[in-house]
Amino acid sequence: MAELLITVITSNALLIGVLGYLSKSLITQWLNKDIEIFKSDINAKLTHELETYKSKLEKERITLQVAYSGIFSKQAESILDLYKKLVKLDDELRLAIHMMETEFSDKYLLNAIKSWLEFDSFFNEHKILLPEDVASVVSQIQKVFNSTLKYRELSLKSSMIEDSEQLRSLLSDRDKSAIVANEFPRLKASLEVRFRDLIGSVIMPSKAN
Repeated sequence: MAELLITVITSNALLIGVLGYLSKSLITQWLNKDIEIFKSDINAKLTHELETYKSKLEKERITLQVAYSGIFSKQAESILDLYKKLVKLDDELRLAIHMMETEFSDKYLLNAIKSWLEFDSFFNEHKILLPEDVASVVSQIQKVFNSTLKYRELSLKSSMIEDSEQLRSLLSDRDKSAIVANEFPRLKASLEVRFRDLIGSVIMPSKAN
């Protein structure tokens, strides 16, 4: 009787163990299956969101690139036009000085003033497209322009003054104006270098052999 009881208990325990193992195995498989489905759904969702975000970034990049290209194009065009006016101003100032004692003196003076007004007006209209260092050089060019006109005026007056002391003072002022006026080539050259840099056409010096 005892042996039968032990056998029954042992059999029941074994059966319970088998059932427990099978239940655990089934639950584990079910959980693993759900986890894989969950992971798959998460990956699919993340992939979709990532692709959507990448697409959005690409559209924004293209939009910015187009906008930047347009601004750069306008800046380059403004620089070229401003430089043309700078060259014209330089030529007209030279003529105003060179021809100041001729019958066409007033004509060349008016041409120089007109060139300055065109240069200054164009710069002010397009200043937003240019860096501050260019504005600083243009400000110096204005001083050079004013000094050039003053030099011309004092040079003409000097021939009409007889008082030696007054003449000495006038010539001193004229020489000071000449010093400032002679800065034009340097300022023009500095703008040329800066303009080349801005439009990306800097010519690299060739290496010595």
